[in-house]
Amino acid sequence: MDHYEEPKEEEDLLHQVRINRENNGDLTVTHQSGIRYPISRRYGWSSHNCNCPGRKTGLVLYSFDTKYKNTVLLVCENCYGYRLNGGTQHNQLLQWYYNIYGKSKQFRCVSGFSQRADGTLGFNSYSQNTTGYYTDNINTMGDIEQRIVRKVVEERLDSYEG
Repeated sequence: MDHYEEPKEEEDLLHQVRINRENNGDLTVTHQSGIRYPISRRYGWSSHNCNCPGRKTGLVLYSFDTKYKNTVLLVCENCYGYRLNGGTQHNQLLQWYYNIYGKSKQFRCVSGFSQRADGTLGFNSYSQNTTGYYTDNINTMGDIEQRIVRKVVEERLDSYEG
């Protein structure tokens, strides 16, 4: 496959996410069936993030395997090759990342955010945060995710335990 395709339900690889913190501090994501799946508590700045000034599109890529960090990807439209009428910015960024790695990196789910020209962060994405098996159908990231993304982005942390 040479492009990203929407996952099939049986693959359990989905884009939308709502993070929960369990009593023991672990992070989970809840499938619409009610089953909770563990996700890594580690997050980190992607080596593919650009240093360009201005607005950027962001994704958090949640690995299936909890021994790997969740990747915080933040790239400007020029660097990922945004095309008008090519889909949403978040979907195009996800496709760009997929074109780099193909199926060698698998993610349970993905959520979206953005960085404004003044450097402030926006935590809503209709295409990534509103529908799917792990969402509550709200387009804004939850508080746990917002806090973690803000910390990783502001300090460009390679590894951060959320």
